[in-house]
Amino acid sequence: MDLIINGIEESFELATESFYLQPTEIVAQKLIGSIFQIFNKEQNQKVLLRIVETEAYLSYGDEASHSFRGKTKRNSAMFDKGGVLYVYKIYGIHHCINVVTESEGIGAAVLLRAMECIDSKEVFPQNAFRGPGKLAKSLGFTTEDTGCTLLGGTYSLLLPTSYVPIRTTPRIGITKSADLPLRFCLQESPFVSVDWKKQ
Repeated sequence: MDLIINGIEESFELATESFYLQPTEIVAQKLIGSIFQIFNKEQNQKVLLRIVETEAYLSYGDEASHSFRGKTKRNSAMFDKGGVLYVYKIYGIHHCINVVTESEGIGAAVLLRAMECIDSKEVFPQNAFRGPGKLAKSLGFTTEDTGCTLLGGTYSLLLPTSYVPIRTTPRIGITKSADLPLRFCLQESPFVSVDWKKQ
């Protein structure tokens, strides 16, 4: 599939189940530059957003991961087979959107931290998707979306077929396992959650 992004034609392919079953760090990197596609059945319309920032949360050696202490009612979706959503609430206010990865029973996911609106720009404020809380709020995600598939229907992902420049840094806003280089960004994108000059 070809899309025109910022005046440039780019090629993408639909992410299949095997993509989500890869190691979480790999999925987090490959999601950068991909297109998060949302289909609104009521309006018969698609919203396209480019993922520009992610964070990987691992099932081992990662104290910041919700799965670190094992499976609970809250984090059970993290242990599903890769290719579904895990949406949780933080501070009792904000929701965060995650892509579940790896095989069933592993307990790993990728946090979607920021996106760039490709179409429908007139509908959303410019900074609507900078930061996981703003991102989920702007798109109307809640914990009710946990478990939704990314393999077609309402949600799907289109992966870029060409090289994407990625920058790797430690994750943001955590105190445990804070030194792990598991945050990935589209190089020099102005849509990441933290301004490059402040990093």
